Amino acid sequence: MSTNERLTQQIELRVEGSRAYPGAIDLEALPGLASGLRRALRAVVLTRRGMPGSKPGPSDRETRFQSGIRLVDVREGSAVLVLEAAEPRLFEGGDQAVKELLDLVTGQAEVDQTVIAALDDACRALGDGGRMTFHTPWRAPVSIDKEVVGRLRRSHHIVAENVTVSGWLHGADIDPDHIVIRDSSGTEWTCHYAEDQERSVLSLIGSIVKAQGRGSSTGKRGRIEVSSVEEVSPPTPITDHRGADVSDLTARAMRKQGIDSPQSLAAHALALTQEEQAAFLAAMEELS
Repeated sequence: MSTNERLTQQIELRVEGSRAYPGAIDLEALPGLASGLRRALRAVVLTRRGMPGSKPGPSDRETRFQSGIRLVDVREGSAVLVLEAAEPRLFEGGDQAVKELLDLVTGQAEVDQTVIAALDDACRALGDGGRMTFHTPWRAPVSIDKEVVGRLRRSHHIVAENVTVSGWLHGADIDPDHIVIRDSSGTEWTCHYAEDQERSVLSLIGSIVKAQGRGSSTGKRGRIEVSSVEEVSPPTPITDHRGADVSDLTARAMRKQGIDSPQSLAAHALALTQEEQAAFLAAMEELS
């Protein structure tokens, strides 16, 4: 492949945000940007092949080939990352997936929720005002930012269903009115609540709660219009035959033995005399 043929496939990705600078980008922003972009391209390839965009498990070789891109240069600008297909062949590898992604973003067709969530993550990785602008050989520049992601979400037909979520209420925003709950699987649920629920909901920040309502989820993100949010009560204490609480048996046993901190394995080593060691070995021989 000649240099000119190779250059026709290169894609300039201009990134902007509080973590991007002229000719540079924060190192901590790269993993989120790369992961979001790669997941979006993978979902494009999977849906093209009639599979769900959020198909679990590792990608097969064909999917990796068709969605594979690599970073080959960083140029001055807001921060210009130069990308190309991992195995450059004109419009057969990752560059074809980029072309299809941009067609989806600028078109009228419904975009898979996995693609939308991945693009959102990529923009967020760039910090405040995160934006990606693709300059390609085959079309006018295409920008993707918070507003574009919002438009894609609004145009997507989401089937809501009754949802019950339990987890840690660790985030809140009073404008708009929503809280964020992380469940045991690591999924982040954005829960919108009514104005008359605000006082009771905000009093539960930092608690383990159960939220119920209508919602949906994609990957590690979910949304609920909540009808109720309540604190999850701690489990009922376990008692023995005398009615004593035995849920802290370990702590009580440690106190009884005078143990007030974690013990190393060396603290439990047996210091045997030679006679005791010989007796132990003789006993083991008899058992065998």
